Amino acid sequence: QYIGRPEQIETDASWLTVVLDATGLGRIGSVEKLVRGKVLNIDHHISNEHFAQWEYVRPDCAATGEILTYLFDLWHCSWNEAMADALYTAIATDCGFFKFNNTTGHTLRMAALLVDNGARPDVISDHLDARSLEKLQALSKVLEHLELFADGRISCLSYTPEVLKITGEHTGMYIDYARNVKGSQVAFTVKYVSDKETRVSLRSKGIDVNAVAAVFGGGGHVRAAGCTIDKPLAEAKKLIVKELEKRL
Repeated sequence: QYIGRPEQIETDASWLTVVLDATGLGRIGSVEKLVRGKVLNIDHHISNEHFAQWEYVRPDCAATGEILTYLFDLWHCSWNEAMADALYTAIATDCGFFKFNNTTGHTLRMAALLVDNGARPDVISDHLDARSLEKLQALSKVLEHLELFADGRISCLSYTPEVLKITGEHTGMYIDYARNVKGSQVAFTVKYVSDKETRVSLRSKGIDVNAVAAVFGGGGHVRAAGCTIDKPLAEAKKLIVKELEKRL
């Protein structure tokens, strides 16, 4: 067993690349250049591009970790604590710790199976919920950029260059604050990449945000999706609001 960075790895046509939780090779970053042989894709996104020679795609599952847990159990694999913790984390984080509507009975059964085999929900939650003082202080600045549209049915957080100086690049923890605004049916974030590029994340309680993301070449799930728009942040925000309003 060996774990290395892409630049440390050399591959050839005899290699099998296993791509997890990604809809296409364009989603795996610098690893893409290492793909020279066959590809196996295990994924749960409805927007999967069906790019691999072999695939197991289950949009009915809340997480790729849920699929892997099912397969490992089917294959009677031996469990250890690290495996169980990792897969439980994958499942829990993809369904909002079982709060999102992609949570099914199967999702809960796979999580229970992992707990029975050593996963530690308390330890995992403690680690994921821990926030540095800087992150907590950044929250107040982020919430200053919370906006509502369509009579409060759409909520938006904007990550301008100034805000990103405070939050850093890892901003995923904040979208739930927009999603939890009373009366909001859909939340999204716009994140500055450059003067001509904006990254968008969408979360919905009802409408199909995968369809919204698809308008701009993105995708994901019906209730959670994302895209990149080749427009300045303010203009990208207006475009997203316009598309969302069509569906409310």
